[in-house]
Amino acid sequence: MNLLPLIGGEYIIALTIGCFLANLFGGLGVPDIVFGTLATLISAYLVYFTGKTMKDKPGYILIASLWPTIVNAIIIGGVVLYGFFGLPLILSILQVGFGQFVVITIIGVPLFKVFNNKYLKLLKNIS
Repeated sequence: MNLLPLIGGEYIIALTIGCFLANLFGGLGVPDIVFGTLATLISAYLVYFTGKTMKDKPGYILIASLWPTIVNAIIIGGVVLYGFFGLPLILSILQVGFGQFVVITIIGVPLFKVFNNKYLKLLKNIS
């Protein structure tokens, strides 16, 4: 879902609201509600911006997929896990970054390409 802003800017707000609602019921409390939502907003905008500025260049989806990894590693790993919960800084950043990279870049990019090619017209008509 983090790659949806490549399709349209309206997904920035949708992802941000969805993240906020999910974090309301998550186990990390207020820090995750605030900073997790902020991380989603920032990374979604960067994905959108990358798509807008690099759409004609090869590999733009791969490059865009790195933003959520970087942003979440720093904000969730560095600010939330280390800053609020006192977990080891480097370990927290690396664990969050690794998880994001696997899910968004390694799994998400190929899925996005398949669904984007197959269902792009449907998604454009919905939004």
